[in-house]
Amino acid sequence: MSLIAALAALCKFVRETDAETNEVSAFEKEEFIARADDLLNKGLMHAHARSMWEYIPSFAHDTSDIDGQEGRPLADRLQDYGPPKLAVAGPWTETRPPHRNTARLARFRDDVFDIAAIPPSASLAQTIYQALCEVTATPIDRPTDAVLATSDGPGCLAVTGRRGQGGLEPVLWLCPLGSQGDATDMPVVSLDPGLTEPASALGMDVERKLVFVADRFRIKSFSWDPAVPPTAGPSSGPNATGFSSTHTLCSKRFNGPLAILPGGKLIRAGIGKIGVWNIDDDTGSHKNERPLSEHLCARTDHENIDMTGGARPDATVHFEDKTLLPTAWHYHASTEHMLCAEDGARSGRYGCSLVDLEARGRKVVRFLGMGGAARSFSTTDADANVFAVAGGDGYARLYDVRHPLPVLTINTGKGLEHCPDALYVHPDGIPTLFTAGFRSHSVKLWDLRAGACVYELSTGNNVVVRMVWDAPRNILYAATKNEYLDAQGRHVDYRRADIPRWAAREGQVNDESRSTRWCDRDDEWDANQLSWPNRAFHEEDFFGYAYDAGGHALMSYNFKDNADPTVLPRFGGAS
Repeated sequence: MSLIAALAALCKFVRETDAETNEVSAFEKEEFIARADDLLNKGLMHAHARSMWEYIPSFAHDTSDIDGQEGRPLADRLQDYGPPKLAVAGPWTETRPPHRNTARLARFRDDVFDIAAIPPSASLAQTIYQALCEVTATPIDRPTDAVLATSDGPGCLAVTGRRGQGGLEPVLWLCPLGSQGDATDMPVVSLDPGLTEPASALGMDVERKLVFVADRFRIKSFSWDPAVPPTAGPSSGPNATGFSSTHTLCSKRFNGPLAILPGGKLIRAGIGKIGVWNIDDDTGSHKNERPLSEHLCARTDHENIDMTGGARPDATVHFEDKTLLPTAWHYHASTEHMLCAEDGARSGRYGCSLVDLEARGRKVVRFLGMGGAARSFSTTDADANVFAVAGGDGYARLYDVRHPLPVLTINTGKGLEHCPDALYVHPDGIPTLFTAGFRSHSVKLWDLRAGACVYELSTGNNVVVRMVWDAPRNILYAATKNEYLDAQGRHVDYRRADIPRWAAREGQVNDESRSTRWCDRDDEWDANQLSWPNRAFHEEDFFGYAYDAGGHALMSYNFKDNADPTVLPRFGGAS
């Protein structure tokens, strides 16, 4: 029996045991699942140690046919399916966009989606599933993470990144969003958060309008509340107004992810413990750490670093597992617990779990079946029990918190790439998933009812680092990085572009444009000749507009029923 077959047999046994309602007690189930988790991890450690696969094939999906009966929980309605249908090879002009205003940077899969499956009353879903969106791109520094504070009122988008020689200087990009949100003119502001190195953790408090950004030693916060006077350091941007710096917290023993809990509690993970700060405490009772030493600073521009030591944690919670170090986590509101993932290469644990912080980090539920580390989690208010996980093994999975194995497994990477991010959304109550591409340089939209990829959106030949969904404004943001820049920011590994006339930014599809070229790689080279990456995943004619970002970019896909398909980002200008 092969290793994958053995792992699959064990997962089948777990699924059957989980389905038992009378003969097996809850305690016995928990003990059995914990032992199965240990066995799966040993098998995965063996596979990774011997480099059997770059991306381990799925072994925990359910291949049985499940009745699609209305009114049942999502966990009972969805079934697993294999690799998505490969994109058709011909040019974009051979595809059939469902609407005349469908974005030219969207490419639909043939014969996998019928717009009639979306009821006419679901206007937002109709808009999203027909890719009626205006696309813009804002140049940024190399991004590392992104987070969004969203509400029916004003919101804020935050992106962390790195800049400067060797990428050692941190940068924080902030984009305040009005009640309506205008994706065509985002007031993006960049500032130096004063950290010793590029940020490794990011979080946002919607209620208090605070952005938290952290390096290995400290956590700093900035207010995006317009009522708070700006006090932050140097900022730049078309609408730079400055932001108020409000907190500096010492987190030397806690350098994992951070999160904001209800009641004004900020937490950050360390090895076997978490630090807790009461961010509403303005009594001055915090004990402050001594100022930092310059030798701890990775960057050389010491004059731009805030050397303040920061306030120590108000409390420390020690986990019952002294080796537990979450690498990604997410507050699960309906259970009031934390979804936690670990680094399998470090800990030998490749699944994720639901952790009760009030019970010293006890693993309330273990979620099995992942062949690589979880990259991110996503939840939606429309479905309290189901969450999405983006996996380092190239799969996106949906789990139900009441069951240990995935209810849906999507092979987003097709064995070629990991899945950097996944967003679980419910436009008009229709379960939908956005997945990010690493090597594939795109964002894919999946109809979870049909088990199919509907279309993919171009990211301008950029790798997707993080996505966020702005539900009140119906905007998808993607922080993307360009892999064709050297340390000095110069373009490398580009060739002459070969762009059909219809694929130019102002191009239109007609008989003449189908047979002529706007840019031809065989033309005589000149300084104004457009370029295309040699290793780009898509050719110039794959989308309706041949777009190369030419640098790191914050992509915005603004879905609206009256979308203007001519709103497109300018070509990046790589040479």
